[in-house]
Order: sequence, then structure tokens, then C-alpha cells
Amino acid sequence: MKHRRFLKGIAFCLLALLAGLFAFLYITSRGQHRKYEIDYTIPAIGSWPSVADLQVSIDVRQITPLMERYDTWADINGNGAYDPDIDTYADVNSNDTFDLVWLAGFGSSTGS
Repeated sequence: MKHRRFLKGIAFCLLALLAGLFAFLYITSRGQHRKYEIDYTIPAIGSWPSVADLQVSIDVRQITPLMERYDTWADINGNGAYDPDIDTYADVNSNDTFDLVWLAGFGSSTGS
């Protein structure tokens, strides 16, 4: 009898853990834009001729800016962000302002 009660307790704990894992995966797998949904509408068999063809194109373009046009800076304190009280910059165009470029990939609060 003792073993049966113990096994029921273990089974309940595993079931609760599995339910918690399912809830966690469901919540985290929905992404940031939870209010959007996929439209699974499939046209009826007779209406396929009225559905237009999907047109797709691609292009290759260089989007990296010419870095010699922008100021460079020395990250003195090593925090990956420009701090005007500590860090220094080389003013390339001599306009006395720090002209920098923000690129994606390293973080949203870090200069390139």
C-alpha cells in the first residue's frame, strides 16, 4: 500500500511537471507578435482560376555604409557603448559632433 501511494505521488509530480513544461513551451513559442494569426483560408475548388499567381523577385544590394565617412571611437571603459565623459572619438569631418552608424547584429544599444 505504501508503494502504491508513493507511485501515485511520483506520477502526479511528473504529470504536473509535464503540464508546466507544455504551458512554458506554448507561451514562449508564440513569439513577440501574439495578436497576429496565420490565415489558413484555402479557396474552394471552383474559385482557383480567380486566385492570382504569386510574383516574387530578389535583388542583391550592398547595404553596409562606407565607414570612412563616419567617426570612429575608442571604447576606453570597454562597455560597448559610447560614453562622452570617458570614451574618445576621431572627428573625421570636423563638425564637432560624434557621427556614428548603428548596425544590427551586436545589440540594439551598441555602436558599430
